[in-house]
Amino acid sequence: MKGRKRSSVFTGALLVLAIAALLFGGIGSARAVLTPSDEYIADIGTKDIALVLNENGDAVEEGGELLSGLIAEGDSVKIGQMYDESLTVKNTGTIDQYVRVSVYKYWTEEGKRTDLDPALIKLKFGKGWVEDKSASTPERTVLYCTKKVAVGKETAPFVTNIGVDPSLGTMVEQTTSEDGKTITTTFKYDDLKFNLEVSVDGIQDHNAADAAKSAWGVDASQFIPGL
Repeated sequence: MKGRKRSSVFTGALLVLAIAALLFGGIGSARAVLTPSDEYIADIGTKDIALVLNENGDAVEEGGELLSGLIAEGDSVKIGQMYDESLTVKNTGTIDQYVRVSVYKYWTEEGKRTDLDPALIKLKFGKGWVEDKSASTPERTVLYCTKKVAVGKETAPFVTNIGVDPSLGTMVEQTTSEDGKTITTTFKYDDLKFNLEVSVDGIQDHNAADAAKSAWGVDASQFIPGL
């Protein structure tokens, strides 16, 4: 069983960002409207090493949505406000496991926009997890759960809040008509989508240090005390 692992990928909730120009009388009051999609990919794996992503206490089933309950139906999201969002991992296998997650955030507009800053998508990470900064990028954050996850048990939340940076509302371009009578304001991130994607990996607790090195290619003892 040395090095054995199972990986699950959860791609969820393409969130449509539509910034209304001069809403409520000014750019600073602009709001973002979120519309989640039903895109979801999951590959749960073997009976021994199996993990489930939980969102706000509920398992994310195949065909389900991430972030669908972030706001009330018909409501809109305020730029700069952080919203409660609890993402955890549950051990549904038959052996104790160590868990790693990779959280991706990025913008799309008829395809991925690599020229736009993923840092403007704000995530707050929870306690009980350590970041591998050498593996992290502006788009991806790699986190290790600092404790072994027993069979049937759940980790502490690795994401606790999500939102959009307030500076988004000031990123505008203004053009003036040829006659000088009309000024048009457009937002750089108008009608784009921000995406959240989570990849979950688990390894056996038996000979865990060797398993982590084999499966993850890292010395996980620097992230997991007592490994």
